[in-house]
Amino acid sequence: MKITIKKNFLSDHKIFLLVLLALIIRLAIAAFFFGSWDTESVYVIADLFKKGSFIYNDTWRFNNPPVWIWLIGILAFIADKTGIPLSFWAKTPFILADFGVAFLIYKLSQKLTSNKNTPVKLSLIYLFSPVSLWVSAYQGQLESLMLFLVLLSVWFLTKDQENNFKSIVKSSLALGMATTIKLVPLGLIPVFLIYLLKKFLKEKESAFRILGKLGIFGILGVLPVILVFIPYLSVWENGIIPHVIGYKTAWGIWGPSLLLRNVLEYFKTPNWFLDLVSLFKNQTLTVGMVSIISYLIIFWRNYSLLTSVFLMFLAITVFSPFLAPQYLLWVVPFWLLQRQNLRFFILYNFLTIISFFLLFTIWQMPEIFAFWSRIFAVESKNLQLIPYSIVTILAWILVLVKFFKTL
Repeated sequence: MKITIKKNFLSDHKIFLLVLLALIIRLAIAAFFFGSWDTESVYVIADLFKKGSFIYNDTWRFNNPPVWIWLIGILAFIADKTGIPLSFWAKTPFILADFGVAFLIYKLSQKLTSNKNTPVKLSLIYLFSPVSLWVSAYQGQLESLMLFLVLLSVWFLTKDQENNFKSIVKSSLALGMATTIKLVPLGLIPVFLIYLLKKFLKEKESAFRILGKLGIFGILGVLPVILVFIPYLSVWENGIIPHVIGYKTAWGIWGPSLLLRNVLEYFKTPNWFLDLVSLFKNQTLTVGMVSIISYLIIFWRNYSLLTSVFLMFLAITVFSPFLAPQYLLWVVPFWLLQRQNLRFFILYNFLTIISFFLLFTIWQMPEIFAFWSRIFAVESKNLQLIPYSIVTILAWILVLVKFFKTL
């Protein structure tokens, strides 16, 4: 979809008012809606933090690096002092991060287009994306903060023609900081290394300098997450390994695993098919294979860094059988930065937000489906899964199409 915007389509004061409106909407959602199961977890973690707990051993509700624990401790203190509920404060870091993402979409798109209005429009589309609104302001999930730091890392490497030592250090540290929010960006380090390797080879740098720069990027990329885990070494075996490194997200709520779930629900399947499903449920195997194949594709093709990161997120979103709802935000800023297939993008947002409403209703208010199942004399399970499956599989197909268009 080609973006064509009339000159002076948005004046400065209109832009300001729209940005302010995006902020007000987020703050209103955070203030008037308690949130999901994730918000309940914040209260559990805050109580344990106040008792001096290491968290990881005492609850299975936390599965990220400890930076979010420390932030919850600070936000709980602010909530106690202000009398404003923690359910509100717990979402504010991610609401602010949304605006950081929008700003970086603006800066990065300035380098990709000569149209002065396009960067503004793309940033505003992100701010009013129902997926970003839901994940940050309702769920209070960490995705937007992670994405901000990943985009910042991309910005440091791509804002200048030459990747000097300073830009490499700043980029690697930004990516390293992203890994302290969620472990997911660890899988992006090879993508950045491939990009730098190709660039250095093209510039005919010496092998010694190439290895040195790649080594520095790799070390600084993993150093922050190593440092934040050091205070928790005493609970490494019984807490961090099972709850963080070995954490499994939901199976059967998105994409290929949702299709398989419906096949298993409604059709008789032979034993060999069940064995294949069991193999597919091995998260390490499936995500590992998807990642390795993605690295090979990125190495083989002449992609920009932005496209490479986008392809990585797309591949995981399309092919991984394990996915949490908030992960569907990963592709949003990069899809906008590509400035292509934006009709698909809008439809993806529309279908995804319907999927969210249905899924969270199934999880948190199943009695709604029980009520309507009695009215229409339909099994509650079918009333839950059929509409959810339809809209979710349609959203997945859009991401699948986008993946193949990006290849």
